[in-house]
Parts: sequence; structure tokens; C-alpha cells
Amino acid sequence: MGVAPAKVGVPSGAGQAVAVIALLQRHGFKQVVFDAASTLAGAHPGPTGGLDALKKSAAPAATVLYADVAAASALAGVPIKNQSAARAVAKLLHRLGPRLVLVNCNDLHGDEWVDILFDGKQTFDFPGERISQAGLPGMASTYTAAITAGIAHGRSVEEAVAVAKIYVIEALRNTYPIGADTSSPGHLYAWWDAGGRNGYGG
Repeated sequence: MGVAPAKVGVPSGAGQAVAVIALLQRHGFKQVVFDAASTLAGAHPGPTGGLDALKKSAAPAATVLYADVAAASALAGVPIKNQSAARAVAKLLHRLGPRLVLVNCNDLHGDEWVDILFDGKQTFDFPGERISQAGLPGMASTYTAAITAGIAHGRSVEEAVAVAKIYVIEALRNTYPIGADTSSPGHLYAWWDAGGRNGYGG
């Protein structure tokens, strides 16, 4: 099929994520978006072993290492309390070996949600409207899937992140709960009705 990019985020833990990424490498996948946020959020074993495995095996194989504030802090061993710290941590995480590092800063306080992308030389800021995620899990999975889709359509990582961020913000703004469970994901009906289905190809 000629599949080039792949997204990896394994809520069951770091060991599985490392195994999946190794399999992708053996099959010649050149572009891997690694969702460390989802992987670490679901990891139940002691964090030290899991973190070591991610830092030694998963992170170096990633084209894009994606982490929210909690995951980035855990991987770097440094707390993130503001944008300056997020920029510094992105540079620290780049030393693990990924080609680019994206730190999602929506959990930081402030009027604006500014994510940080570092490519080893340059830092890119991606500002956006800050929207509450209360009761809406799955943003990391959605964000990284959208980035992967953008790369698959031939976009640069920077452009893929920019479009993916717009997509995620619209998803958060227009979502509604499905069923009685308030933690259920929402349906992106407004984006679809407005022509967002043409997004990457249009």
C-alpha cells in the first residue's frame, strides 16, 4: 500500500510502545509520530522502567515526539510551569534523539494555548484558543492522528501541526457528549458540516 507515516500511542504501557515502534522500523516505516502523552497516561508499572525504555528506544526512533506537560515533565525530569520551561524541556527532549519534539501546553495557565515545536535548531510556537478539556479525554490521540494524516498528505511537520491544532480546537469547541457517560468523546459534526472534511486534500 505504500504507507509511509504511522502514529504510535499505547495506553497499556511503555513496553508495548517500544515493541510496536521496533516493528515499524523493521518494516521500513520512515516517519513515526510517537504519542508519549497517551502512552504514559495509561502506564501502570513503575514509572522508572517505563521512562527508561521510552527514552532509550522509543524517543530516538520518533520523527515527532509528542508530549503534554505531564509526559514532557516526566521524560525530562523537569517540572513545566510556564512557556519558558516548556521551550527548555522541548530542547532537552530533543537530545533523546527524535527529529522534532512537540510539547502540548494546554495544561498551563494563561489566556492563550501555545504549543512548542523544536526541530533541533528552531523553535516554533503554535498559538490557539484555550478550551477546557474537562470530561473530554482523547485529545492527545486526536492531535497526533491529525498530525500523522497531515504528514501522509505530504505536508511538512510544521504545517501538519498547524492544521492539526486547528482541527483539535474545533473538535473541543464543537463537541457534545455521547450517551450518559460524560467522559465519552464528542462528535465533530460542526467541522464536518462546515467543509472540514476537505481539510488535508483541499
